[in-house]
Amino acid sequence: MSCILTTGFSHDCKDSVGGVDKIWLVEYEAVSSYTSASGEISALTLNGGKAFFKYELPKDTASFTNTITPSVENGTVFNSTELNIKLRKLSTAKRNEVKLLSVARLVAIVKTNAGDYWAMGLSRGMDMTAGSSMSGVALGDMTGFDLTFTHSEKEPPQIVQAGVLTALSIS
Repeated sequence: MSCILTTGFSHDCKDSVGGVDKIWLVEYEAVSSYTSASGEISALTLNGGKAFFKYELPKDTASFTNTITPSVENGTVFNSTELNIKLRKLSTAKRNEVKLLSVARLVAIVKTNAGDYWAMGLSRGMDMTAGSSMSGVALGDMTGFDLTFTHSEKEPPQIVQAGVLTALSIS
């Protein structure tokens, strides 16, 4: 198989921003199908009655990083994505939901501060791989939850097209 390059890139304008604004999570088993082409999700269907849950995040506290892992020796490549979020304040409701998140396999849609929406975990699910709750020490310290979700898949995260977001009532 020939691996043919298709384009080059010039310098981009300095008009983007970093960080994650909010995320939506649903159980992996709730996704009945999705359509993907050229790195974009053009359709996503959930099993009847299922919906994504929105998690609004404090400013400048969330991020995702995708790591590409090629093996020259084995002729393989896969992508590992790590999504880190913080939820402010400790409460029984958050404690109980974090407990559920820790045992569930998930699919995430992530909205960046640049306004892009990214799908993660569609092929194999995303798992919580680290989590902590903290009270802080000083009055100004964070109190709440720090959660990390990861997944490894063949494809890196993919952009979600606007029509999918509308169909899922995500904004």
